[in-house]
Amino acid sequence: LYAAVLKYAHRYAIESHPPDGGLPAGASADERLAAFVQSFLRRLTDKGRRAWHGLLMIREITEPTGALDELVEQSIRPQYELLCGIVRDLLGPDTDIKQIRLCASSIVGQCMHFQIAREVLRRLNPDLVHDPAAIETIARHIVEFSLAGIRCRRQPKGGGR
Repeated sequence: LYAAVLKYAHRYAIESHPPDGGLPAGASADERLAAFVQSFLRRLTDKGRRAWHGLLMIREITEPTGALDELVEQSIRPQYELLCGIVRDLLGPDTDIKQIRLCASSIVGQCMHFQIAREVLRRLNPDLVHDPAAIETIARHIVEFSLAGIRCRRQPKGGGR
């Protein structure tokens, strides 16, 4: 039953905040990264009735049960592969998969930090709230910060890393 609730919560969150942000086909990798990050943050920090999704997912990730393996394979991995594809487009097609995964994991980690450490961050920075405008600001920061790091690692034309 718990596994079914996790799958439902994740599916509901994805439907509420699609990872592509509704971008048209052909959007740039920068735009797709921004849509992905904003969508991910919204799923994690939703308020009201939908808030339980982010809380449940954080709980399962930090204190995993037997349901995590199936959740990862059926629900989380497709989102992660989407992010890895965006990162590959940013880094270059010949980039080593390990580098792509490290960059993707860094992006995910930044997003999760703002939810997992929310109460610590609120105490350190009382102006930091999780309203829609703040989520947009946080998303923009994560994207700009990540793009700067990715640019430092970008493959030169015709060369591998």
